[in-house]
Amino acid sequence: MRLECPNIYELMGKHICYLTTKYTRDDSLVFIRLGSSMVRMGWRVSYIVCDGRGNQVMGGVEIWDCGLGRSRVHNMIVSAKAVLTKAVALDADVYQVSELELLKVGLSLRKKGSSVIFHLREDYPNLILGKSYVPRIFRKPLSLFVARILRRMLPKYDIIFPVTTKLVDDLKKQSIKNVCLLANYPVINNGFSLTFDQYCEREIIMVYFGTIYRVSRQETVFDALSRLPQLTYLLMGKMEDLEYSEQLRHHPYWSRVSFIDGFNHEEMSAIVNRARFSNVLRDFAQAGMPEGSLGVLKMFESMEAALPIVCSDVKINRWIIEKYRCGLCVDPNDPEAICEAVRYLISHPREAYQMGQNGRRAVINEYNWKFQFQNYYVLIKRLIDQNN
Repeated sequence: MRLECPNIYELMGKHICYLTTKYTRDDSLVFIRLGSSMVRMGWRVSYIVCDGRGNQVMGGVEIWDCGLGRSRVHNMIVSAKAVLTKAVALDADVYQVSELELLKVGLSLRKKGSSVIFHLREDYPNLILGKSYVPRIFRKPLSLFVARILRRMLPKYDIIFPVTTKLVDDLKKQSIKNVCLLANYPVINNGFSLTFDQYCEREIIMVYFGTIYRVSRQETVFDALSRLPQLTYLLMGKMEDLEYSEQLRHHPYWSRVSFIDGFNHEEMSAIVNRARFSNVLRDFAQAGMPEGSLGVLKMFESMEAALPIVCSDVKINRWIIEKYRCGLCVDPNDPEAICEAVRYLISHPREAYQMGQNGRRAVINEYNWKFQFQNYYVLIKRLIDQNN
């Protein structure tokens, strides 16, 4: 589908443009939360992607495709240039960048007089330390290099939206201003309800959904669940590491895993609503975040779906579990502890159900997208008003 840039859109109010070379057009944060929310506020919303699927309009969001990226290097050079060209042509009131590959693109737009914000979705320096595709000898130097780049470039953006409180604190310690938390919390399905009888009618299924990577410790989960023959493990998502994928597929438990290779947001809700428990384990030490993170969306989406969670025993998770009693904390590298936690949930259905209800109440009261978006919108609107 071909899209044009008619002046008629100026009648709709302000225009925000999101840029990416690596995230999908239906990305759960940029499209489903940010883009859709801004459309509802009456803004024109453009989303520049690089997936080779062509231009289209989805839910009021204009999708502009700059062609499929081939590699990280290709994204940093060829795709980034194409994204910048398209962004300039769209002439938006404000642009949002969400990845390292586009740091310079954002600053190029800033030099042209545009308002530009950076959404810090990852703790990139620490994330690099756990990346298997980076040779171990280069991880520390690369991590330090990226940290220096961020310290130099981020202060040049109009607003920075980190995804975790730790990143907010780290940036403020560097005397970087205009920093505001934008946690990736779920949108509440107000029409959802689950009775105890309905919960007990479900099969004994534990679900994991999202990217399947080494820090999710699936091989350890396999070791744990192999001791629970009454349970089905529903694993849904994309394998980002070919070597790790092969490792999992050769694990003795793989034959018992119900694997769904990718899913869209609509499919996810139906599939998750088949489960009794959710695995949101993550080796935060390996990911460079020993205290945990509020940026693990699957955790809060599981809570919103009234599923008791099995999560990693780290500071942030312990605080949430102790406050709301919505799941169990375990060592993600201890198969025995994982097994015992899941066995407890299986043998105590009333308590498991109540944990799920507590988790949903926590999302309704605190960990939901509505409150996050209110802060986001106020700052974006203020930025635009100041520059007019």
